[in-house]
Amino acid sequence: MGRRGLLVAVLLSPLALLLAMPLISGPVRPGRRPVEAFSGSQPRRAPPAAIPAAAGVDPNLPLLVGDTRRLAARAIDDTAAADHAAALVALGRRFVGTPARSIPPGSTPPERLVLDLTAVDPLSFIEQLLALVNSRQVRTRTEAVDRYSDHVRRLRYGSGRVERCARLRHPRLWALAAARRGYLVDLTPFLPGARPRRVPLEDLFPSLPVGAARGSGSGTPAACPSPGSAVLHLAELPLEAVPAAAASLRSGDLFVLVGRAPDRRADGIGLVDLERGRPGALLVQPGRGVVRQPDLLKLARSRPGTIAVVFLRALPNADGRPDP
Repeated sequence: MGRRGLLVAVLLSPLALLLAMPLISGPVRPGRRPVEAFSGSQPRRAPPAAIPAAAGVDPNLPLLVGDTRRLAARAIDDTAAADHAAALVALGRRFVGTPARSIPPGSTPPERLVLDLTAVDPLSFIEQLLALVNSRQVRTRTEAVDRYSDHVRRLRYGSGRVERCARLRHPRLWALAAARRGYLVDLTPFLPGARPRRVPLEDLFPSLPVGAARGSGSGTPAACPSPGSAVLHLAELPLEAVPAAAASLRSGDLFVLVGRAPDRRADGIGLVDLERGRPGALLVQPGRGVVRQPDLLKLARSRPGTIAVVFLRALPNADGRPDP
């Protein structure tokens, strides 16, 4: 090749790469096996630390930690042909063994839309499963990951935007907001043995200081506004009523463990996984990560302070918009 031909080839190579990108990403086709199969038995590497938001960066822009983009795209691809409930269970099972993520006590990292499937806490595990299962009807993997990011943001923040005081940290408050947005429906009031309970709204804000905002410049994040004296009227299922309600449950339903007020440390969240009619559980346990427990009722009774359970059913949600 002459000098002129070499120069033309060098100039055209970036253009060729840009034209080939749609072919590389390719559409997501139901039932198509990805190039590299994901295996739950693959060795788990220590997840990288989340990168704090830089000055001037829009916190609503997603930060995908480690291998999260690939894991999300393949999880969506592999469950594309399954129905909603079956896909939720399949997604929950494939992440068994994923390590638990913990935030050091007293730390206040900058608020940012962090997406992390390499290490999860109990609530981020469930909200990311819901986001993944609602991101499957797409044409490309890029579109799938973008939709997954949007669903996580809508599920994680009450306002739909990334704001520290808008983050839904309590499982029950999170579930109420998800139901309002059309992701879930509360089954509990319709189950035999359910009982009503008055729950002060302030009981569902245990993770952040509330009250008047402190002065800026102290280096301490301002407190969030007080939720006030509102009282919610919610339904709960006592533990002794769970066996009778099991016939009304199905794999893919969500559960929230309710702790004795004011000690809410027993509150937890997970996914129902039925086996021979007995409800098991897929959830994150501290120090163990994502696990499957064969007996949900035994699990609830083993957690000190747990007095009841709430059950919810996941619904397909095309875009996560709030109900009008």
